[in-house]
Amino acid sequence: MASQAKLDLVHQADLGNKGLVVSNLNDGDIVGHLMIGKANLVWFEKNEKKFGRKVTWEEFRVWILQKSRVKATRP
Repeated sequence: MASQAKLDLVHQADLGNKGLVVSNLNDGDIVGHLMIGKANLVWFEKNEKKFGRKVTWEEFRVWILQKSRVKATRP
């Protein structure tokens, strides 16, 4: 199972009202889309366009801090 996410990189950009969308692919098939905005993150399943699962940045921070720490290099 090869999982893949693609993002066109920019050094710095204002997210504006639409934000940034990261599409997640698995073996070439779309798994879903993560919309990253100023106030929250929204996950959309593969074919969903109107209904997603929203989490605020504070909710994300609390959730992610519950995860184990791993050695990684910060960009």
